[in-house]
Amino acid sequence: MRLVPIGSIKEGSLLAKSIYDEEGRVLLNHGIELTESLIDKLKVNQVYAVHIADDYSVGEIKDVIRPELRHLAVKEIKTVFEAIRKEVERTIQTLKSEQAQMNRRLRLMVDQKYFQSIEQIINEMMGDIIHNKDVMVGLVDIKNMQSFVYQHSIQVTVLSILIGISMKMDEKMLKDLAIGAMMHDIGLAFIDKELIHYRTDFSEEQKESYRRHCKLGNDFLKENTMLSVGSRMGVLEHHECNDGSGYPLGIREEQIHINARIIHVANVYDKMTSGHLGKVVPPNEAIEYIMGNAGNGRIFDFEIANLFVRRIVPFPMGTLVLLSNSQKAVVTGYNADNPLRPIVKIIEKGKRVEDLQQLNLINADTLNITIKKIIYEI
Repeated sequence: MRLVPIGSIKEGSLLAKSIYDEEGRVLLNHGIELTESLIDKLKVNQVYAVHIADDYSVGEIKDVIRPELRHLAVKEIKTVFEAIRKEVERTIQTLKSEQAQMNRRLRLMVDQKYFQSIEQIINEMMGDIIHNKDVMVGLVDIKNMQSFVYQHSIQVTVLSILIGISMKMDEKMLKDLAIGAMMHDIGLAFIDKELIHYRTDFSEEQKESYRRHCKLGNDFLKENTMLSVGSRMGVLEHHECNDGSGYPLGIREEQIHINARIIHVANVYDKMTSGHLGKVVPPNEAIEYIMGNAGNGRIFDFEIANLFVRRIVPFPMGTLVLLSNSQKAVVTGYNADNPLRPIVKIIEKGKRVEDLQQLNLINADTLNITIKKIIYEI
């Protein structure tokens, strides 16, 4: 299967991976033929890319965690978000009816069973990922924007755990990191629903309201849970930047908690490849952005960014590419030591994938051939 932006999908394409709604229900099942009306349905649900199966598809790409566990995790984090938001709305209405000051401190108590359930899910996620600890991420997690916050929280957790494992974190450190990653956007439950999907055209006032979610999330967790400082710092500081240009504290480099530095990288990568701003960025371009902005005086921690990109497949199997010699090819494998130079097969119309000429771009006789760009049709 291969990932294709919604605007490049043609009628008759076969959906290779099911699309789910915010309740974890199947919106469109894999194997279905995409008609014009179904493509329009995906657009209405703000799904910006899908995996399709065609003549150039190369088998099934393995996810890092079990699909059923991912769906359960999305459902649980959604439950927590909604429970908090309901308490916020109920408290605000109470304050209004009492004609109290709106800046009065809100005290929210969310049933601890929600957090116990999330901790159990994180234990299972860690088990799956540790079992697959050498697996590189070759599958972009497709989301619809109606449930983006919940699905995004889960994928950021998966990516953060992978980085933590690469950094050889012990089990306790890894769990603190994972909880912080899953809860990193919990503060969005406290702000206007219209602002939870950040847009570049926000007014300065709207941007400031959005930025409050880091502190609001940390304050809530500090007062109402027993979560560790390490977990909470992942929530408070995940928008801090290595060069001091982030928020809410404007701190830099080692001043930023290690968990927040990890979550920051995972957060940006997942938003870029999910089409959060209306455009799906291919994995290779997202990787280039992260590495180009890593290091002293830049946005990301260099060591973390470097470890992260080594776990991501920039050209997933099934990707169609244009080579520097003007030939079109399909990616059929990757080289773990140099994932930017994968194994490809040269496309010839009328030939099956198995009959195409194979090139390993890491070999000495192909070093002069590079990938110019990803393409979506032959």
